[in-house]
Amino acid sequence: MSDRKEFTDRLETRIKEWEARIDKLKAQIDEASADLRAGYYEQLDELKDRTADLKDQLGELASSGDEKWNELKHKAEESSGKLKDSFNEFIGKLKK
Repeated sequence: MSDRKEFTDRLETRIKEWEARIDKLKAQIDEASADLRAGYYEQLDELKDRTADLKDQLGELASSGDEKWNELKHKAEESSGKLKDSFNEFIGKLKK
């Protein structure tokens, strides 16, 4: 398997995992007190937006030529790392 295919497959898997986590987090938020829900939903929407942006980047990667590949790969890796950090931060807030 080429490095390119391996990277896009791995990124696609991560995106699917994050989308599933969003669904689980939404279920947890639905059970939170009303005063906490609004803030949590706002943060969850931000996670959804970041996940959608990363999905768009995956599409760009899949259709990019060799000259743009490294630039787009770096951008996607950076976005993926930031999204992971955001998820961990949000989950930490939910556990408090």
